[in-house]
Amino acid sequence: MTAATCEQFDPRSGWGGGGAVRERFGPGPVAVLALVSLLSFTAPPRPAAAQNGQDRVRVFLDCQTRRCAEDEFRTEITFVDWVRERTVADLHVILTSQQAGGGTQYVFDFIGQNEFEDEDFRLEQTVSDTDTRDEVLEALVQAFKGGLVAYVARRGYLDQLEIRSLEEATEEVEEELAAPESDPWNLWVFTIGADFEADGEERQSSYEIGGDLNARRVTPDWKIFIRLGGDQEHQRVELSEGTFINDTDNWDFGAMFVRSLSSHWSAGTLLGANTSTSLNRKIGGDVAAAIEWNFYPYEQANRRQFILHYQVGVTRVEYEDTTIFGKIDETLYDQRLVAVYDTRQPWGNVSFSAEASNLLHDFSKYRLEAEARTNFRLFRGFDLEIQGGYEVIRDQVYLPAAGSTDEEILVQRRELATGYEYRIEVGFNYRFGSIYNNVVNNRFPWEVLF
Repeated sequence: MTAATCEQFDPRSGWGGGGAVRERFGPGPVAVLALVSLLSFTAPPRPAAAQNGQDRVRVFLDCQTRRCAEDEFRTEITFVDWVRERTVADLHVILTSQQAGGGTQYVFDFIGQNEFEDEDFRLEQTVSDTDTRDEVLEALVQAFKGGLVAYVARRGYLDQLEIRSLEEATEEVEEELAAPESDPWNLWVFTIGADFEADGEERQSSYEIGGDLNARRVTPDWKIFIRLGGDQEHQRVELSEGTFINDTDNWDFGAMFVRSLSSHWSAGTLLGANTSTSLNRKIGGDVAAAIEWNFYPYEQANRRQFILHYQVGVTRVEYEDTTIFGKIDETLYDQRLVAVYDTRQPWGNVSFSAEASNLLHDFSKYRLEAEARTNFRLFRGFDLEIQGGYEVIRDQVYLPAAGSTDEEILVQRRELATGYEYRIEVGFNYRFGSIYNNVVNNRFPWEVLF
């Protein structure tokens, strides 16, 4: 089952008559949903102009969600011109997504350009985790069409939009929204999964077995997430001096209980227990309390957020091997402060995070981290991407005193002692040529070639 909400312009000022006013619909989304579900779109062959002499609405889709169905949108929505470059578009559409209770919330941000400057609005479409891929795509296509209606009508295509039985459909949707179906699960969603993977050849082979159980409940006031999972991995490699066997066993339990305090504040409790071969951890458990503040209202997190997150906790751990400090088990008290800034704008994306943590009983054991990811559209067709991070590491109290063998180092069985870690990636992409992106041709797909 899917549901949609949206934000619109003040109808008193009209389109382009005084600027956009973001406000929640009252009965508005009912009309939009009914309209979208009953519209049939016909369009002249591409490229073409409307009866008033204007070109079609040019749409640039900025998809920032996994498994984006760009081909599906271009196949099903044929009454606009799809373009490859934001600067030549009349409408820039940013599509994002986030987890929402028992499903996923997709957010369409329609940003007007040229004659539609400042005529922006947002439309949200929620789909269930139990929906099939086809049902999700159908819901997203319908929502996308609904968001395009006003822009297309402005260009002179109103006579090509067929509206049937709007009043009757509106009544049906209003009844559905007014009386939602009862939920015997009280918004709890459970997921059980398992996987097995094996591969090999004459001198080497490996297999991995994993499983997980997740439970979550999301409401405006509470966010609860519980997970139990892990994996076992076996690797065999025949070397010149004999056969090397690498067995790892990693299991973990985690739980998070978050309470919404206001549109800017939240607080929570985190619980965890795990085993980890790489961290020399035979068994460990931890509990932490956290407080979080967002400079922007949480409702804007899809487009921008600036978060300060602080947590303090205690960990009890039993090690597989005696550590470099002569410990086989110990209790650790720690604190973390994290700052995160994210923004998604027509000119690109910027994400920056910084973290500082330390052991409360020994401030010389600390870790500092900074990471940034950027994607800038510097000029028409040219995108510059830069991402990287740096860590100062002084908290590896779990390292085994016996060290690691060369074989263990090669297969990354154990973490190695280090004082820092860095990573950087720089790249660009330049597109030129035709601005149109209307045609979808599914012949000779990549799967049959590579």
